Amino acid sequence: MFQLNPTLLNTASLNLEVVGNNITNSGVSGYKSSDFESALAGAVRSSQGAQIKGAKINLSQGSIVASVSPLNMAVNGGGFFKVEKIDGSYTYTRDGSFQMDKEGYIVNANGDKLIGFPDATTNAQGVLQIDTAKNPPEASSLAKIEMNLPAEETQIDDAIPFSTTNTSSFNNTTSSIVYDELGVAKVIQTYYRYEEEKIKTATAADGDEALIVTNLDGLKVGQRVIGSNIPDDTFIESITSDGGVFTVNISQPTDGAVTAFTVPTHWEAYIYSDSQEIAQLNLVFNTDGTLNKDDTHVASTSYYSVTPDVPITEAVWDVAMGQLTFDVPEGSGGEIFSLPFDFSDVTKYAGDFTASSTQTDGYPPGSLLGISVERDGKILARYGNGQQQVQCQVMLANFKNPNGLEVARDNQFLSTLASGEEEAGAPGQYGTGAIEGSSVEQSNVDLTGEMIKLIAAQRNYQAVAQLIKKQDEVLQTAINIGQ
Repeated sequence: MFQLNPTLLNTASLNLEVVGNNITNSGVSGYKSSDFESALAGAVRSSQGAQIKGAKINLSQGSIVASVSPLNMAVNGGGFFKVEKIDGSYTYTRDGSFQMDKEGYIVNANGDKLIGFPDATTNAQGVLQIDTAKNPPEASSLAKIEMNLPAEETQIDDAIPFSTTNTSSFNNTTSSIVYDELGVAKVIQTYYRYEEEKIKTATAADGDEALIVTNLDGLKVGQRVIGSNIPDDTFIESITSDGGVFTVNISQPTDGAVTAFTVPTHWEAYIYSDSQEIAQLNLVFNTDGTLNKDDTHVASTSYYSVTPDVPITEAVWDVAMGQLTFDVPEGSGGEIFSLPFDFSDVTKYAGDFTASSTQTDGYPPGSLLGISVERDGKILARYGNGQQQVQCQVMLANFKNPNGLEVARDNQFLSTLASGEEEAGAPGQYGTGAIEGSSVEQSNVDLTGEMIKLIAAQRNYQAVAQLIKKQDEVLQTAINIGQ
């Protein structure tokens, strides 16, 4: 009498189970299908029947599709995400459907926390958490302006004194926004007034520190004066009058008798913050229209706060850098100390006035607007103040033998002796691929192929069941013969 081992039915049943599991999970992100493997016994009369090898994981790449969630990620290539379970154990998955919980942790639907590098500059593993706090402010440390002052500008009548409230007293103006340590914005308003060359008759003896003139029109403190017997870098320090005679005090004594002097063509820049003058600069240009840093100079050395006779700043011109450094008063926030204002790229060419760029560093505090995941796994936070910051980095784990992983619940895997220990690092290391942000990897189940396998598995099961039925009939016949 022959024997039919019930293992055959178990094998056919397991085959149906594997195929059915693939079909059921065909819509699960990152799911990896399994291929059923079995082998018949080597001997016809073996009592073992069919030998079950089990299900082999199919780790082929699934299709990557876009997602609206910024924390959804897909691995394009080899590797697995590593997550920490609630009980503290670790598993691995290709399902990158992550989100941020109320505490900022990056978790999946089960609450498992994503493992990576909390500090993107180190390889220290830990759970990843997004800092949702505001990006702190940074005080400005430099302001720069790129501008052209027209070479053919019309001079304003000397009888019109400069005033920020009188648009007829200046030719052009620019605004720059800077920030104090608290992130309070301060507007630096600069007014530009064109001054043509002025030639004045004067009397001064050798060694005098004052020029006597009868016509003061256009002369102002801080202007540079040149002429025969007048030393280089000589400026007007103060002006006094007495009965129609004007004494122009200069910064250096004359080097001989003076009968006339000249105030060269220049632009005057009046710098204000919170309606308060904080600096005044005379811009002098070379014949080719570029800034003459050597002759450009501060028109006055100190400025005062609202309280009389309380100096708040001393403006200093840096000849080498082409920068005017001054303090910005408190105003509605805090004081900014020693702010350089770069005029080195200011020109005097033909054409219109243009302020092509007013650049400043520093910024106010900013709320978190959104996050994105880069291909190297770095999670980039974007803030309302225009700043971006790398908050952490997603890592990928790989194994010497990924097929040795043990299938676990929740579309996850466990490492085993057969798989070897994990090799974890930034995407691209240890044979891992890149991370596609705002994307998900679909399952790699070939639904058409699985349906064909299902039909075959079902027929196999039916065939084995028929064999058992026939064996039962044969046994029943034998029993009847003996009766």
